[in-house]
Amino acid sequence: MTGCIDVNGGAVELSWTIRAVEGDQRQRHCQDASGHGPIGAVRLVANQVECGAGCAERRPAPWACDDYHGTTRFEIPEGKWSLAIAVQCQNGTDATEPGVRVPDPIVRDIRFGEVAQLNALIILLDEQQPICAAM
Repeated sequence: MTGCIDVNGGAVELSWTIRAVEGDQRQRHCQDASGHGPIGAVRLVANQVECGAGCAERRPAPWACDDYHGTTRFEIPEGKWSLAIAVQCQNGTDATEPGVRVPDPIVRDIRFGEVAQLNALIILLDEQQPICAAM
């Protein structure tokens, strides 16, 4: 243990913004306290690469959509990882294309005790398409 937190690997930090395909920012798509808005959370999906037959996947706990920022715990093992985000609907299912588009995965080297930065990612919503399956 280092300081006040458990360190069992590396961490990932990211932020996101939600925009319509036309370019304007969309905050009303995040689920609010009343349960309105289809998007409930944003989740990191980490897939180990260059690992042979024993590749791992990690899906740390999701962050509320309207947090617009998240950092994992220091729990991702060292190595090369493909890091992507998934958008979750308020019913817990993943939002799907063509209604929601997320950036392609980004490959980062994860090092013990260090934070890998993904910086700002843009989630695009096409309001003319289904974002979440009927609830």
